[in-house]
Amino acid sequence: MNVESINKRLQQEEEWLRTLDQNLKKSAQLRNDMTKVLDQFGARLQKLQVNVMGKHEKNGRLQKRQQNIQRLIKTIDTTFQFFGKTNELETKIRDGSPSQDLEAYIESMESLYQAIAFFENYPEKRGQVENMRMTLESGFDVIEREFRDIISDNSMKPNMKQLSEGLDENGDLLSGYQKTIQTIKNSDKIARVSSWLLSKGREPRFLNHLANIRGENMRQALAAVYDQEIKQQNAAGTRMLKMVPKRAGRGEKAEKEHKHFANAYDKANVAHLLFGCFLALVTVEEGVLEKILDDVTVRAQVHRGIISKPLAFCIRISGEATNAVDSLLSFLPLMRFLDVHQNQLVTLASNSDLEAPFEQMMRTLRIKCTALLNESVDKLKTEVDKFVPEDGNVHPLTANTLNLLCNLTLHRQTVTQQLLAPTASSPQNTHLLLPKLFARILSALGTCLSRKSELYPDPLLSTIFMINNYTYIAKSLQDEEDALLPVISEQNHQILEFYLSEIGKYEQEYLKSWQGIVSILVSADRVHDRNSLGNILYSFNRDLDAVISRQRLYCISDNGRVQELRGKIKTLLGSRYKALVERCRSEGVDGKLIRYSVDDLAGVIDKLFSPST
Repeated sequence: MNVESINKRLQQEEEWLRTLDQNLKKSAQLRNDMTKVLDQFGARLQKLQVNVMGKHEKNGRLQKRQQNIQRLIKTIDTTFQFFGKTNELETKIRDGSPSQDLEAYIESMESLYQAIAFFENYPEKRGQVENMRMTLESGFDVIEREFRDIISDNSMKPNMKQLSEGLDENGDLLSGYQKTIQTIKNSDKIARVSSWLLSKGREPRFLNHLANIRGENMRQALAAVYDQEIKQQNAAGTRMLKMVPKRAGRGEKAEKEHKHFANAYDKANVAHLLFGCFLALVTVEEGVLEKILDDVTVRAQVHRGIISKPLAFCIRISGEATNAVDSLLSFLPLMRFLDVHQNQLVTLASNSDLEAPFEQMMRTLRIKCTALLNESVDKLKTEVDKFVPEDGNVHPLTANTLNLLCNLTLHRQTVTQQLLAPTASSPQNTHLLLPKLFARILSALGTCLSRKSELYPDPLLSTIFMINNYTYIAKSLQDEEDALLPVISEQNHQILEFYLSEIGKYEQEYLKSWQGIVSILVSADRVHDRNSLGNILYSFNRDLDAVISRQRLYCISDNGRVQELRGKIKTLLGSRYKALVERCRSEGVDGKLIRYSVDDLAGVIDKLFSPST
């Protein structure tokens, strides 16, 4: 079987060799045929190259001649055109006016510009070219004057009411209001003239018209805002002055001082409003310039010229307010706005060569506000005014001080960074600067209130005075909207507990004024005859009338505190007096001696601390 297998395999391999040999022969044949075809193709290419290249070179020479002929014909046409129209163009430019047909005038200028470029190549036309140049220059001057008139005619002041309504409470432009504030009627002609003049290589000097007119338009808008606000607020100040009743010592001098303060206060608020309107108008003006000028560099140059006068006006008004105003609260909104937008304003001031005046304004404002802040603390320590409310109510100094703390909290970042940090002994832990300041102010206020309480001849009224003022402080600390407590707690987390504890002590001191009556009621437990009970009733009526008479003008302003104190007095007297009345009736005591029923006594107590009732 091995032999048969080997023979079979040999036959197969012989068959494969025969097939391979046949294929090799076919491949050699195909290779020879392809070689012949390629040789023929190469010969044809050489022949084609010889034939085509000659024609191609001939066509190239013909095309060059054709181009030369066309250029010559165009030159001849242009020559005939310029020779025939140059005088006509010069006449149109000299006698025409762009205000009547701007596009036609620019077209004439364009044609004359091309004519000059053409004739410059012909030395024999030098005199004519110079005349055309003079005409062209005068035309440029006319167009630049027209450019100024177009800007003036299309510039408009924004709607003052709309501009004011477009600012939020911080003086920033609300989203979406930029498109509604219009300061230009149509910018198409301005864009057309400016782009054409720049394309002709004119010096950007003519753009000074754009900068000056648009800048003056913005300044006048800000001046209108200023005049309107001052007029309205002066009218409001005059109405307030008329509402103040004539008092001893308020004469012409006092009225002048009041008006001076009102005007100064207005300027601080108006300075804030002006800077807000200024930045809003800067944003609007950027949009206008984007429509007029394509070149970013030129646009930036014009923008610098526009903002110079308006910014100088805002700086001047702010400086006047700084010199006139003596109220820190008036400055805080302005300070916060300037602090938030300081980088933008510094950049604008630097670009318009007003960096030094702006920095001087900021420095003066910081110094003034820092001095006013320190003065507010010093006044508490050195307060010598003898005024105290005759009913023991909250002293205006307390209300003003807590109002100051609320405003300082509202402007915490600005106060810390602009007023406290620059004078801090250590630049670290700046977040504690305001809490420490509040601790100083509240401490000075407490000392001041304690001194003022000693001005009352009635010690009990002095106690009522301290209850009122400390309650006002505690309530202010608990007001979540004012957010005073979180700030002060960073320095002293037990501050609220301190005031509540002090209030409790003063309440106990006040309740001692009722101990005499309580003692009379308690003494009824030790008597057993009708006459003695009658004497106790008589003593009760007498002492109650005396206490009520003494306290009839006392006032506590906080309703919750009033109800609490009345409840404590009722607790001291109510059950004991009820037992006394019931016993007197059962013992047959003269009914005339029972002047107050239990309900009457409660009614009398409910009238305490409310002088108007």
